[in-house]
Amino acid sequence: ALDGWYRARAEQEFTAMLERCHQHPRFVRYPRPPLQIRAMRTRWGSLGSRRGMSLNLMLIQAPLTCIEFVVMHELCHLRYHGHGKGFYRLLDSVLPDWRARKATLEELLR
Repeated sequence: ALDGWYRARAEQEFTAMLERCHQHPRFVRYPRPPLQIRAMRTRWGSLGSRRGMSLNLMLIQAPLTCIEFVVMHELCHLRYHGHGKGFYRLLDSVLPDWRARKATLEELLR
């Protein structure tokens, strides 16, 4: 029952967050990726050309600011597939406080 509640809540929150974040001028030109919610062991999210955006179900336990960080991080992969300098410049421009959000996420959900 708890898993079902988490999934329903995650579907609602993650979809709304993806909609909001995708409206950022840096991402609106790209098609909005389809969203999947999965139980993942080692990642908070991923973005693939076939699957779209996958977010970890357990992310629903995090504050919305942390969820926004993961969604924005994955949306940056629409432009840069790896984690090079360009990727981090883009992430810095769309979410300047991403490092603090990442630290909060890592601390809360160990």
